[in-house]
Amino acid sequence: MPTDLFTMNYLGTFAGLVAATFLLVSFFKEKVKVLGDWYVRLFAVMVALAIQVFVFYVNGALTVAAVGTAFLNAFLVAMAAAGAYNFSKPPDSSIAPPTAASGDISSEAKAAEATTEQTY
Repeated sequence: MPTDLFTMNYLGTFAGLVAATFLLVSFFKEKVKVLGDWYVRLFAVMVALAIQVFVFYVNGALTVAAVGTAFLNAFLVAMAAAGAYNFSKPPDSSIAPPTAASGDISSEAKAAEATTEQTY
């Protein structure tokens, strides 16, 4: 079993940043969501930026240019982490299946229409 789940090398990769951001934002999401959904997104960007700056600092590569690119990359990482969250959550069961609205063609009429189209 691996003993180092998150390493500095792994956190320096896109996958590592997304995984760490996803983990931290998922953990603190309920507390931040009280403020609103927009704040959760902002929190995800701040977490991604903080992780990148930390990695640059530990690796001795913290420069103005690195922080500038980290700022832009933070949005990319936050969006990827949000996509991972949307993929991992169960489907929303509150959405009702579509029903026939008034004026719709009934299923019998559609079947008859399909049979008629096949004969021509």
